[in-house]
Amino acid sequence: MTIDKNKTSSIYDYISEKDLNDEVYKVVSKLKEIKNNFNKKKDKELWKNNLDVFSAIFLLKDKDIKFKDWISSEEIRQIEKSFQNYIGLFHQGIAGKIKGCKRLVKPLDFKCDGKKIVAEIKNKENTVNKNSAKGAYDDLRNFIKKKKNKDYTAYIVMIIPTTPGNSFDREFKPKGKPLNKKIRKITGNKFYELLTGEKNFLRMLYNEVALLLHNKIENDDYLSFTKQKEFDSFFKKSFIGNK
Repeated sequence: MTIDKNKTSSIYDYISEKDLNDEVYKVVSKLKEIKNNFNKKKDKELWKNNLDVFSAIFLLKDKDIKFKDWISSEEIRQIEKSFQNYIGLFHQGIAGKIKGCKRLVKPLDFKCDGKKIVAEIKNKENTVNKNSAKGAYDDLRNFIKKKKNKDYTAYIVMIIPTTPGNSFDREFKPKGKPLNKKIRKITGNKFYELLTGEKNFLRMLYNEVALLLHNKIENDDYLSFTKQKEFDSFFKKSFIGNK
């Protein structure tokens, strides 16, 4: 894909507005579904794995809050835990809609024939345990070892690195597996740059999703949301660190 470097880049140079809207709406719908299911049986869900009541009394005193406030934060935590998997699916959908790329259905998530890239896409590095790392490695190796796929490079994508600012694109070798220079692991910012040639694509995506959520979905004030210092600082800390 050739982009005119003299004009301001837009996320819609790489993905259609309809496709981005569709992927955002899928996540919004799933979040509403999770919340509705949780609220239908809230008491049962809250206590499913029991609550740490001793932790609660320390935190209540430390933060000077009431039990109902702590319960509200616990509800958010549990909903978020159920919701996290769908953010990985969101990135699979976005990557698959970038021009020239497509989403796959098992065992791998993604392929870009033009760039000769195949990938397994995870949301967070710290959710990839030893077994899932070995499984992903095997799936990637099985793909590239086929003669017709010999020119492909295979990636396990970890959108968010465990260590803030620790962006990487390096060889991927789970313990007990042989080194293969064509099997790599990569963070989200580096992966999207690889696909689009745009260094700031992930930040562009972050900004545009916030705009869609506030202006077109929830109809809130986008500017007041993005003017919060954390909107900018959280993204920078996650992918750039304290450099």
